[in-house]
Amino acid sequence: MLRMREVILMSASDGGRGPFRKRRRSNIDGARSTIKVTVSEVERAALYRLESETGRSAQTIMLSAALDGSGESTVDRRALAAELMMARQQLAAVGNNLNQLARHANATSEFPMEAELMTNEIRDQLRTIRQTLDKLE
Repeated sequence: MLRMREVILMSASDGGRGPFRKRRRSNIDGARSTIKVTVSEVERAALYRLESETGRSAQTIMLSAALDGSGESTVDRRALAAELMMARQQLAAVGNNLNQLARHANATSEFPMEAELMTNEIRDQLRTIRQTLDKLE
């Protein structure tokens, strides 16, 4: 079993880059200053995880979290946006299926039982989208 320090050392061995390449922050006007931040091993491991998931540096992650007025990091908002996009794709697929059932009902004058199940599925997907949008506000 790996201890937290070994995980950190293993992560550091690849240059801290993880599977993504980090991009350099664009130049800014004016002087820059340095701030030294001390973190625990658990916090550093969490930063390494975020670095590998987002391809962003620990400094960029901390800076965006600190400067965002809501206290929510850009990483969190991106995860919510990805969840919303996935829900939208699922809803589009369900809508296509419902259209096929409606075409069948119009052609045969029969309303299949599956159509009712599809409408329930659409309601569930809409609920998921609403919940995700509420998280973004």
